[in-house]
This record gives sequence, structure tokens and C-alpha cells, in this order.
Amino acid sequence: MILSWVGIPIFKIIGIAGFFLILTCASTSAASNPEVFMSADVEGRQRSDKFDCHDGIYIHGVFSGLKTVKHEAYAVWFRPDGREQDRADYSIVPTLQRGNASADARFWFWLSLSPSFGGKILKTIDPSYGMEEFIGLWKVDLYLDEKLVATKVFFVAC
Repeated sequence: MILSWVGIPIFKIIGIAGFFLILTCASTSAASNPEVFMSADVEGRQRSDKFDCHDGIYIHGVFSGLKTVKHEAYAVWFRPDGREQDRADYSIVPTLQRGNASADARFWFWLSLSPSFGGKILKTIDPSYGMEEFIGLWKVDLYLDEKLVATKVFFVAC
């Protein structure tokens, strides 16, 4: 005897339910794939992974398919020696655009490096003076709602 519900065999019901679960998971993960990139400007026009030690360094996150609830985003910047340099956070509540069922959001975090004592005065003679500890390969982790979204590696030179 085959188990059934309203004349439909149970294995077909389970198969159909599994198919919809797979579709739901696939659409959720597709909506959560952000565009994350580094740039030397707040607008994101000068995309790069190499920066001068006197540049502003930006990480941008562009998300689509977000729910219109409060989201917490933060970035953690790591120096070439592996120590944490800075951490910044931002709360966003994306708004729906006309005709859309989900929301889009774009945000950015930036890092500005300052020379040690005397570095500003001697910068005209040697641009790297007081900035030696910042030269090298850096890393930044971008999080949204406590989940790691992306890790970007970039180089700082003087």
C-alpha cells in the first residue's frame, strides 16, 4: 500500500516540497551575492587594489534583494603585520524602490592612514617617513548582519 495524501503519493509530495526548498535557497543565495570592491574614492570610480599611503582607501558593498529591516554592516581593517588597525560599523535600513519586492543598498567604509609624530613635517622630504609600518599587504573583512561577506586584500606603498 502506498501512503498518500488526497490521492497524491507521499513521495511525490516530498519531491515537490524539496524542489521548492531548493528554489527558495537558490534565490536567497543569489540575492545575497553582493558586489564588493576597493577604490581610492568615495564614488567608487577609481577601483584598485594598490594605494598610496596618503590615499583614502575605500571598501564598497553593493547589495540587492535585502529585506527592508535594519541591517548591521561593519568592516575590520588588518595591517601588514596582522594586527587590527581599525573597525567601523554602520546601520542601514534599505528602502523599497517602486515596483520591487526587495530592497537594494550600497555602503562604504574608508581607512585613512596618519604618519607617526614628525611624519607630517618630514613628508615633503620623504613621503614614506613615519608611514613605514603601513607599507605592505593589508586585508579588510566586510560583514553584514554578523556574516562575513567578503575579504579583500590590497597593497599600500609610499
